[in-house]
Amino acid sequence: MFQQWLLTSDPAATKTKYSDQELAALKISENMTFQAVFGEDNYAITFITTDGTLGETDSTSLTLKKDGKDPFSTDDFPEVKNASAVFKGWFYGGETKTAQDWDGTEATGNMQFVAAFEGNVSLHRIANNSTFYSKAVKFEKTASAPCQV
Repeated sequence: MFQQWLLTSDPAATKTKYSDQELAALKISENMTFQAVFGEDNYAITFITTDGTLGETDSTSLTLKKDGKDPFSTDDFPEVKNASAVFKGWFYGGETKTAQDWDGTEATGNMQFVAAFEGNVSLHRIANNSTFYSKAVKFEKTASAPCQV
């Protein structure tokens, strides 16, 4: 899948990446060489919290699409609101990092980030494989690494 045009004739230029529209609008005043950059398909990036809600929604999960090899920016990570514990960052691949620390990391496939907390956290069991439980299960535990429910 086509991603962008990369200016290769002047790597010191202040802008080296161009979309189709930006390249079409560019005023050429000298010889320039551009390379077409292709990447993987779109990936689903899912954010999940067991405490509070994500962004401006009342939802505990949020999914966005990222082009393959497209790096994350801090704006990609939703804000965790209304949590009962202190939000510490996003857990993925054995690491918990802030949105700023994940900034620049490339999307390499479908990814699932889980909100990490510090302090007493109220956890709620959620549906698994579309099976909903008749009673909500709730318990409190001191947060550290993600735990199995």
